[in-house]
Amino acid sequence: MSLQPLTVGPREGLDEDDVLAALSNPAPRVRHRVELLDAHDQLTVDTLPIDEDTGGWVRWSYRPPDDWGQPGTDTATVRRKASLQLVGDVDDETLLTRRVRIVTEHQAPSGVWVPWHLGVYEPTLPGRTDDGILVRRTLDLAPKEHRWAQVAIGDWVTVDTGTNVLDVITEDLSDEFDETNVAFPTVDDPLLGDVMQFPPDISWMEKWRRMLESIGCGPVHTNEDGRATATDLAALPGAPAEITYGPGHSRIVTAGSVDPALPTIPNVVRFVARRGPSLGGIEGNGWVTVRNQSDGPASIDQRGWEVLQTVDVTATDQTHLETIAAADAQRWFAGGGLRFTGRIGLNPRHSDSDVIGLVKPRLGLSGAWIVTDWTYPLRTIDQEAAVLMDITCEYRVATS
Repeated sequence: MSLQPLTVGPREGLDEDDVLAALSNPAPRVRHRVELLDAHDQLTVDTLPIDEDTGGWVRWSYRPPDDWGQPGTDTATVRRKASLQLVGDVDDETLLTRRVRIVTEHQAPSGVWVPWHLGVYEPTLPGRTDDGILVRRTLDLAPKEHRWAQVAIGDWVTVDTGTNVLDVITEDLSDEFDETNVAFPTVDDPLLGDVMQFPPDISWMEKWRRMLESIGCGPVHTNEDGRATATDLAALPGAPAEITYGPGHSRIVTAGSVDPALPTIPNVVRFVARRGPSLGGIEGNGWVTVRNQSDGPASIDQRGWEVLQTVDVTATDQTHLETIAAADAQRWFAGGGLRFTGRIGLNPRHSDSDVIGLVKPRLGLSGAWIVTDWTYPLRTIDQEAAVLMDITCEYRVATS
């Protein structure tokens, strides 16, 4: 829910001024590399023959790109994915037994290279094409949670009231997938408020999603270091913009557009607890209704009428229901119909559900915006497209 910190992870021990100077350089020197890891995320000596000219990309997406017509019906199980272009052959066994960590580095004026992780992925087995000179491959990469979403739990599972949800998920990850390095947040109340049962045909990801929703957290995903984490939804509504793009601020390219509002975007969303027998099924006790009164062309004031969407939520008490509603309403409101698509200066700090400031006077844009999609290019820095990145964001509406 925030940009990557400046001096943690691979930047630990670096001077913060160097990190900031490398990011703000208007003519950046950038290089990329791919590291192959074993099943425990330890670095190996194996390499991949990356085509440095065409490189590839890393993409993070908050919602499926074709889901704009029904903006809140689904969220992407896999938020982060990547693609690499290989030139020359590579052993299939290497691809099947290794994980891929993508690293980008920006050079500070002092000469220090500042590294940023862009995710840890599991490769698919690509096909081959022969252009008459070289054999080429497109290597599509999915994060670890892609596998977690494919594996069924295989038996009925009951989780008792009062169980620590984050402890259960951590244990599941260790026992079922040998993942022991997690990065779950500290939440005020991680205990399950009601017994939950899960049928054998659901995936581990779905089991975890339901449990996390019951304590006011978003679904499991991996961060840029490849560690399993989740978002404490209570922290989202008031999250400040950590960077501003626009004149007099960080770089933003003149190209950009605001998409029109669609009639399917609601301006009233009612969240209803599907669990919780102690809740009465009325407003304030089993229901929470959130309104976008005035922000954007899809708001109540500008549209002139209410468009209601009802959302079922796995919540066992009113507090968690209200936490989910306050955070998830933004996804349903979709910026009140204000969605900006454009290009910004290359910024490897972008992470998960970032909040940015956006100033674009000629389009009448200002205020706080929630990033819903960004794409980071991985290619030789010898062309304009290589120092810019695509970004999509939605206006953060004021709710009531």
